[in-house]
Amino acid sequence: MAKNMTMAALDAQFGNNSMLSMVAEYLCRFPNIQRPASDLLCREFPIDHSTLVTILVTLAFTLLVVVAVVGNLLVMWIIGWHKVMHRGFNYFLFNLAFADFLIALLNVCTTWTYNFYYDWWFGGFCAFNQYFGVVPTCVSVFTMMVVSWDRCLAVVNPLRKRHFSNKTTIVMLLFIWMVAGTLGLPTVFYSNVKKQYYFSTLDGKLKIQRLCVNNFPYIEMYDYLILVTNYILPLIVLSVAYTRIAYSFRKSGHNIVASSKVKEHLAAKRRVVKMLALIVAIFMICWLPYQLYFAVLERYIKNFGFLASAYMSIYWLAMSASAYNPIIYCYMNKRFRTGFKYAFRWLPFVHCSNEEYRNSGLFRGRSRSAFFSNAKLGGRCSEMSNKPSTFSLDSNGVTLPSPSPRPHSPFFTSIRV
Repeated sequence: MAKNMTMAALDAQFGNNSMLSMVAEYLCRFPNIQRPASDLLCREFPIDHSTLVTILVTLAFTLLVVVAVVGNLLVMWIIGWHKVMHRGFNYFLFNLAFADFLIALLNVCTTWTYNFYYDWWFGGFCAFNQYFGVVPTCVSVFTMMVVSWDRCLAVVNPLRKRHFSNKTTIVMLLFIWMVAGTLGLPTVFYSNVKKQYYFSTLDGKLKIQRLCVNNFPYIEMYDYLILVTNYILPLIVLSVAYTRIAYSFRKSGHNIVASSKVKEHLAAKRRVVKMLALIVAIFMICWLPYQLYFAVLERYIKNFGFLASAYMSIYWLAMSASAYNPIIYCYMNKRFRTGFKYAFRWLPFVHCSNEEYRNSGLFRGRSRSAFFSNAKLGGRCSEMSNKPSTFSLDSNGVTLPSPSPRPHSPFFTSIRV
């Protein structure tokens, strides 16, 4: 055999498994011979799952994919189909749902089997699988940073003109996708499928595994770049944003003697911030072990069996972040809850008539309603909208005080979603 010959080269040249098995046996049974086959490992294939483990893992990932795909599709339908939901803030939620939908459909569906069996079954889709493992995650993180900072500015400086109109929001989202797409390019150009050969000297069998790998020459630096852009930097930005929001709310609670309307607007703003904080907290908790795995564990722990088992749990936890947002929206917002109930009205335990759906907030374009007003105030919102108001809205959805003897308060801000 030539000095630099590999098993993959022999496989490509001859395509004879019997011959490959004889070559592997010869090289493995005579270790004193210098082995030119760098892709041949003379040992048992280290992964052997029991039937019970296989069933549990299959069910766990199947449930995850179904919940994430269906849930995020419904979020996009609720926002896209109903005009009252066509607000700048909701565009960010749509973007989060679309990114989560992509990562569940185009990454989790194929990657979980690869991580579990250590065998890539999907041929040339390898590069796209790697790409959609990076880009939607970047999009989700960048979107959360932008929308959280926007909420921070709206709370800290409520009378300041909002930076993001609907048009500006769309431009911002396109910019986010462009940056995320650029960060994912190394996975497209340097990912390919290679074969790894395992020969067992106990039973004399050759096992061929196909690996989807990223051969980017600066892969370690790239992993650290992803860690910084997808976790460390967002963690700093989001921590600062929500610390300022919490301080502002605490200060406002001590300094303002508010009317009932002011308290309602302030409560609505608090519910929006709580929802975003919950989304961000869940995302960061789910992705922390995943980021630590690629930054530390993968390079310093050499026990392959332990890493393979640990990674399956870590990967499931990280990918589960794509399934939680629709549940949060459904729980915390009446409009989303109505949309989900209508979509699942065919289930025996879900009740939502066409009349209830048509008369819901999804079809009432109340410009003065706050995002979460209906969650706790119910019909009072529609009653207040019919009364003479002492507030007016500018084109960006910010409530401005109308001429009135009532003392001015900086918290007369309606949150449009």
